[in-house]
Amino acid sequence: MLSVYWGCYSSTKQYCIEVSTRNVLKALGLGFVDLEGWSCCGNPLKGINPKLWLYLASRNLALAGGNEILAVCNGCYLSLKEAQHLAETRKEAAEWVGRALEAEGLGLGKPRVVHPIEFFHEVLSSKDVAKPLKGLRLGAHYGCHSLRGPSPGFDSPTSPSMFEDVLELLGAEVARDYDGRLDCCGATLMAADPEVGFAIASSKLSRAKEAGLQCIVTPCPYCFEMLDSRQETLAQLKGVPNVPVLLLQQAIGLAMGLGRKELGLNFNMSPVEDLLEGLG
Repeated sequence: MLSVYWGCYSSTKQYCIEVSTRNVLKALGLGFVDLEGWSCCGNPLKGINPKLWLYLASRNLALAGGNEILAVCNGCYLSLKEAQHLAETRKEAAEWVGRALEAEGLGLGKPRVVHPIEFFHEVLSSKDVAKPLKGLRLGAHYGCHSLRGPSPGFDSPTSPSMFEDVLELLGAEVARDYDGRLDCCGATLMAADPEVGFAIASSKLSRAKEAGLQCIVTPCPYCFEMLDSRQETLAQLKGVPNVPVLLLQQAIGLAMGLGRKELGLNFNMSPVEDLLEGLG
């Protein structure tokens, strides 16, 4: 059984992530359960209290038991993968977190942690989509945390291709090597230096427009917020062009013929209406 780990962002801020994921999974006929009793993945606390991070991440892994766990957030995915790797390779870490989990009647869990790119690549490889995204030129934005972490990951950290493969399975034209393809979105810098964060995001959008992309697609809630939700601010501050931005699950849902509300497109703040009109 697939357990979905929603993480804090999709539950409190970017609602389109949960809406689109639930409806896409249902449309694909895939059974899943919410990870009951989940908590924060610990990622925001990693640099402040590493033990607390390890405990929180390991607790979520323990709740999944033997289920496969789909983490819909890049940061959550990396946090769970790193905690699992640490417990598997460092005896003292495994012993400490094992004792901490015993207080809740839990033990170290060893579920397979999967990223949305990896998961949907496996699923869509054997399925046809109802409304291929023909005529659309899309660009993949992986987000930093999807390609980092313990080796081996689901794709190459320096020359990935799986995300582009997924978008091609949807029938779209995909720019596989546009300038700045693997650049950061700038979101992690917003707390320390917003000016630099905005400059990085502006560069990303400008390069996407120069590459002739009609839409940027990302699996990451933080990247989505930076490139979609803050796009109006970026336009006012930096004069960058408007570029439609979709979540990976939204792009998949469109190719499956799902409606706008089913995919939470009413929450998008970039000009996705222009994109939808082109699809008919």
